[in-house]
Amino acid sequence: MEERRKSKRIQTHLRVQWEIGSSVREATITNCSVYGCFVQDEVEEPGNKPVKLTVQLPNGTSIQLWGIVSFHLPTLGFGLHFKPRSRTGQDRLTFDKWRNYVEEQRARDVVIVEPAIVTAA
Repeated sequence: MEERRKSKRIQTHLRVQWEIGSSVREATITNCSVYGCFVQDEVEEPGNKPVKLTVQLPNGTSIQLWGIVSFHLPTLGFGLHFKPRSRTGQDRLTFDKWRNYVEEQRARDVVIVEPAIVTAA
């Protein structure tokens, strides 16, 4: 499997609540970029339905992002690629808050996780 990330990721530890349908779970984002994140949670295959992610930012603000599961690692978690539900209104403002958080963390010289090449064995 080849790595598809196009932007650098930052290490983080953000509490989140994620939802698929009527299922709600709490987990942690361990690394992220503007366009996606890794949600650490011991979970079975989350499927291909849209995921609603409520993120608690360090400044106390909660934001809701939507995404699609891009990969799943059994007992570890899953990668989520953000997909705004619309390009206007509240979704745009929320995505801007997320982008600002990630860019602020990069500016603070936080350890950055470089995209790596991953190949299947």
